[in-house]
Amino acid sequence: MTAKEKSKELVEKFINNSWDNSWHHMPTIVAKECAKIAVDEIINELLVTDFNNRFEYWQEVKKEINEL
Repeated sequence: MTAKEKSKELVEKFINNSWDNSWHHMPTIVAKECAKIAVDEIINELLVTDFNNRFEYWQEVKKEINEL
């Protein structure tokens, strides 16, 4: 997948997986900002020198997000 394809996929995921009380999709500008935040997190994670247990860590983060 190219970088352009991945960028579109990420933005579309935010648009299609979010809604307000009236079931409207997230505005594209907001979805783009959310996607950039997600990519920044991935980039920061790649800079971490200790890769041990990172998969488990991110699984736990996802679990905690679900519990918010």
